[in-house]
Amino acid sequence: MAAWLVVVAVLLLAFFLFVVVWGQYHIFNQPSAPSGVVGPLPFGYSCKGASCAAGLICDPATTLCKVEPGQPCSQYGDCGTGFYCSGVCVSGSHGGLNQSCPCNSGLVCSPNPLQPSDLICPGPQGFPC
Repeated sequence: MAAWLVVVAVLLLAFFLFVVVWGQYHIFNQPSAPSGVVGPLPFGYSCKGASCAAGLICDPATTLCKVEPGQPCSQYGDCGTGFYCSGVCVSGSHGGLNQSCPCNSGLVCSPNPLQPSDLICPGPQGFPC
């Protein structure tokens, strides 16, 4: 019985050490500014102690340059913490009638006629307004 507890303790310790080492590597192995780049940093670069290029924000949760709200994006991870990609970075409710995508069942994600880069969930054709 004691040998089994020792094995479990060793496995838990090994897992803990793996998580700590991987976390440190992941946190501190962010791309730094490309050599020769002076001034605002491009998307995805560590902005700790630096500024990001136009249309980007320094995401406080990751300290990476991410797409700012209202700017075009192509996937969820492009946007800063608290925002999601619906053609542009947005926050708030989504899925309902005339709300940002992704859409609830029965609605189809389509370009917003007022801002084509924004995707919304309009009602189906013939749907009462």
